Amino acid sequence: MTRPRNLLIVLVTFALGVAVAAWLWPVASPSLSPSPGDGASRVAPPRPTAPAPAPAPAAPPVDVSGPIALSPATVVAAPDAPAGELAGRVLSWGDGAPVAGAEVTLAPAGGGAAASFVTAADGRFVARPAAAGRYRVVSALAAGFLPWAPDPDASPLEVVARAGVRIDGVVVYLVPALTYRGWVVDPDGAPVPGATVVLLDADRGERAAAPIADTYTAGADGGFDFHAPDDALLEARAAGFAPGRARLGAGAQTTRELVITLGARGGAAAVAQAISGRVVDPDGAPVGGARVIATGPGELAATGEAMTDADGAFVVAGLDPGPHVIGARADGLAAATVTAEAGATDVVVRLAAGARIVGRVVDPSGAVVPAPTVIAQQRAGLVTRAVAVVSVFDADGRFVLEGLAAGSYEVVAQAAGFAPSAPLAATAAADPPELTVTLRAGAMLIGTLVDAVTRAPLGNGKLTVEGGVGGDGGSTAVPVVTSAITRADGSFELAGIAPGRRSMTAGAYGHHLAIVGPLELTDGARVGPVTVELTPLAPGEEPRIELAGVGAKLAAAGDVLRVEGVIPGGGAEAAGVVAGDLVLAIDGASVTALGMEGAIQHIRGPVGTVVTLTIQRGDAAPRDVAVTRQKIRA
Repeated sequence: MTRPRNLLIVLVTFALGVAVAAWLWPVASPSLSPSPGDGASRVAPPRPTAPAPAPAPAAPPVDVSGPIALSPATVVAAPDAPAGELAGRVLSWGDGAPVAGAEVTLAPAGGGAAASFVTAADGRFVARPAAAGRYRVVSALAAGFLPWAPDPDASPLEVVARAGVRIDGVVVYLVPALTYRGWVVDPDGAPVPGATVVLLDADRGERAAAPIADTYTAGADGGFDFHAPDDALLEARAAGFAPGRARLGAGAQTTRELVITLGARGGAAAVAQAISGRVVDPDGAPVGGARVIATGPGELAATGEAMTDADGAFVVAGLDPGPHVIGARADGLAAATVTAEAGATDVVVRLAAGARIVGRVVDPSGAVVPAPTVIAQQRAGLVTRAVAVVSVFDADGRFVLEGLAAGSYEVVAQAAGFAPSAPLAATAAADPPELTVTLRAGAMLIGTLVDAVTRAPLGNGKLTVEGGVGGDGGSTAVPVVTSAITRADGSFELAGIAPGRRSMTAGAYGHHLAIVGPLELTDGARVGPVTVELTPLAPGEEPRIELAGVGAKLAAAGDVLRVEGVIPGGGAEAAGVVAGDLVLAIDGASVTALGMEGAIQHIRGPVGTVVTLTIQRGDAAPRDVAVTRQKIRA
């Protein structure tokens, strides 16, 4: 659901972590799905003073069926299913409720006729493939929900049908098509009636094969209603102004309102450009049917997408001026990228021979896990990124990660009821050895979520563990996230938390978010009970996030962290930390060894405690700086 970033920027006093990118509220409450890099500057400005919609009513009670969770699949004998059977339910990501009438489509992994299955009133479906073998779940569609329909060759959901075997308990999630209110305003904040608004990525990612509505017109008050996935990019145009863009980030997802400010009066739109070229295989032969994606620089850059023809040729149109990363992928080959300026022609993207990683996933006792999500990841400097992801339903717990370039990776697996496995070194090759990936029991955190002022319990709140597996990898249909929804009495249980230093993000309707922790957790430990307090929102107040931190915005800079800015009044500013400083170590631990997530967790801590940052400024020798952690709302 999140848009890939070329530069991962983390506000340590506002760092939501990767897992929070999968954050969702019950449908009756505002939806929030912050992405890595979303910060206070992304909160939408006040809407125009023209006629505005009535305030949203308080959230009514919601019958929460359960938190977002991985499939607790089981394997049973099915002698009457000669090609095997897959059974499960389609649920709403908003509240875990069943989705009736959803159409789930499977297609053979090697090509062939697809078959669809429709869910019953309780969201259940039963799929009986025509023949045993590997299949991909290529789409899940239902009225009132955003389509889940990625490029079929790139679907991360796989089913291995085996004769006489039934996999039951499969869960597939769909994201509710929430209604947002958009506003188009001029540079002075006045509404612009009749402005045209285009959703620039309506046919990207998980909607590649089922685009959603992409064009809207602002009404007399400059407003328009729209549906869009989290982090979507919208562009507004109106005569007499340069275009304006805005992204559906954390602030807009919270308020369900998005303000798009047009550019300067009399300004003109930059002329859209194209990049053309060819995709070839390792021998230089054309690759037809390859998907090509061009990604421009900056948070508000438009992306473009195209398919190659039989000669391997492509044209990606509608691009902004400037350099773009051109990525191409095709089934059976390893993806590749090149950099090219908008307007370039004869760009050649050469795909490498495809390598793979194979293995099976077992629980701590050695028993097979039939529904794991497996991720191949690589570390680039401080940032660990997912390279390949597969959620597989197989009675033998086996997985295949394909389309990799030959080389070294780390493999991590996760499944319902367990913590992620420890990273396991793996080598992708044409004929690799089989790995055995062992899940961990993980820790459990129990507690209660309450209002910080009234001490009243907060039901229907959500707690999510930060630091999800595999960076931006994964799928909304089968998410990799550890979360819990609070009961009516505010109580919760977070199970399957990976051991180590961990933080949780907590939220409830009508309250500011809070980051809890970090806590030192060990495998098999039961921690708590703890009481998590959330500050209620004042009338008209924008939701922010509260935590104990140093008040510094940090970005990965190779193997160290660079200070991008400090929050006025925060501990970092008081200690003399300034933008441009490099953080080399935290309490003596090398940032290089800790990695991005580890560095964030070590910088956080209780209010009033001190963390020592080893800072280098310019060519000066490194020095230790003591920074006092403070409670910050950012």
